[in-house]
Amino acid sequence: MVFWRRIYISILDNYKDFSSFPLPFAILQKTVRVNTVQLIMTLVQSEDIIVRERYDEDLIRGQQFVLSFAAVIMLYMIGVKPEFLKERQVFVPESMRNTILTMCTDIINENDKEHVSSLGVREKRLYMNVVSESEKVQILGEAAALKNFVSQLNTWSNNREFCDVQDEERDWLDIFGISDYDALALAQGKKAVIVTGEVTIQSLIQEIKLNISGTGILNFLVALKMDVYVLLDCIEQMIKYRFEITMTENVCVILLMNTVNWKIKN
Repeated sequence: MVFWRRIYISILDNYKDFSSFPLPFAILQKTVRVNTVQLIMTLVQSEDIIVRERYDEDLIRGQQFVLSFAAVIMLYMIGVKPEFLKERQVFVPESMRNTILTMCTDIINENDKEHVSSLGVREKRLYMNVVSESEKVQILGEAAALKNFVSQLNTWSNNREFCDVQDEERDWLDIFGISDYDALALAQGKKAVIVTGEVTIQSLIQEIKLNISGTGILNFLVALKMDVYVLLDCIEQMIKYRFEITMTENVCVILLMNTVNWKIKN
C-alpha cells in the first residue's frame, strides 16, 4: 500500500507489539502525516501487521448498532455491502460520516495530480516518495469507493456528552476524536450496540462500567444474520488482511447449524 511508505515504522511499534496496549487510532493519527482513513487502511493492508481485536464475551443487549470509525473502514475493506447495513438498524454518527467523506475528498485532491510526491526524514536522512500512476489509480479508486460506501449508511446526530461516572476528569474527546466520541455517546444514550473494530474501545467497554453494549466485527455480522456464504467471504478477507480474530464461538454455531440443515435437506 502506497500510504505505508509515508508513515514512520517506529510510530506503529506500539500497535504491532502484543505485549503493550495499543493506542487509539485517533492518538496514533496525531503522530503521522496521513489522515485516519489512510492510517487504518494502511494498517489493514500492511503485510507485517496483525489487525488487533479483543475477544471477550460480547455485550449485545440491543437491536440497534452504531459503528466505530475503525469498524466502518474495516467493514468496507472486507467486502460488506452498504445496502446490507442500511437495511438493518446500523448507524454511524453524522460527525463520522462527514469526517470520512472529507478525508476521502482530501485523499482524492492530494493524488489527482500529474505528479504526486512527498518529502520525509527517516533515520536522519531526507527521502522523497514518488507515487506511480498505478498507485494513484488505486488510491483514487479506493477513496471514491469508500465515499460511496459511507454516504449510503444510516446516520444519527449526537447532542449529548459521553459520560464516564468513574473518571470525570479524563478527556475522552481528545482520546478518541469526535467520531468515536459521538459513537460512544450514542451507544450509551440510545442503548445501542457499538461495533468496535479496535482494542481500545472494546477494552473500555469491558473493563469500565459505562452501560454500553459492544461487539467485534465477526459477531456483529452474525447478529445481523448475514448469509453464511457471504459471511465466509468476509472471513476469507479477514484472513487475507491478517485480522487477529477470524473465528468465534458464534460463527462456529452458525456454520454447524448450516451444515446440519444441509445434511437434512440432502
